[in-house]
Amino acid sequence: MATLERLIANDFVATSSRGELRDKATEIADIAPAPGIEVRGFELDDISVRLFGDAAIVTGRAKLDVRIGARASSSVSRYTRIYARREENWRIVGQQLTRIETSNQ
Repeated sequence: MATLERLIANDFVATSSRGELRDKATEIADIAPAPGIEVRGFELDDISVRLFGDAAIVTGRAKLDVRIGARASSSVSRYTRIYARREENWRIVGQQLTRIETSNQ
């Protein structure tokens, strides 16, 4: 979690797959391990990186498989992540997720 704390900018803003606006604290809290939730698989693919000086746009596809208690759940999303170089380090400053139907992978 410490690595994510450093990587995500303090002024980070995201739009979730449900259209919610989220800040750094909310994003970190949702990623943190939680009782009864087991991440069984996480894959990123179809990644594209475009550089614009001190900014970069990264797009790709994320596949997540979790178990919540006895129930298995899977999701596939497209994401756009925006990075900014600040004081010689890259920070995530923005993100947008769109859930896609598994038949449209």
